[in-house]
Amino acid sequence: MISIIITAYNYEKYIERALRSCLDQSLPRSQYEVIVVNDCSTDNTAKILANYSDEIQIHNLKKN
Repeated sequence: MISIIITAYNYEKYIERALRSCLDQSLPRSQYEVIVVNDCSTDNTAKILANYSDEIQIHNLKKN
């Protein structure tokens, strides 16, 4: 299995495009996972990530 790990801190502008890019790969979804570590963002990053909670693993850190 391949793990794609994305770190995010106030990436509201970019995170959705990055996630779509990861999820649109030609590799079957069963062969890779997407993990996002939200490093205590203060913008809407967490809300955007929540929209993908069925497809990715989200780790929201409480302290930066």
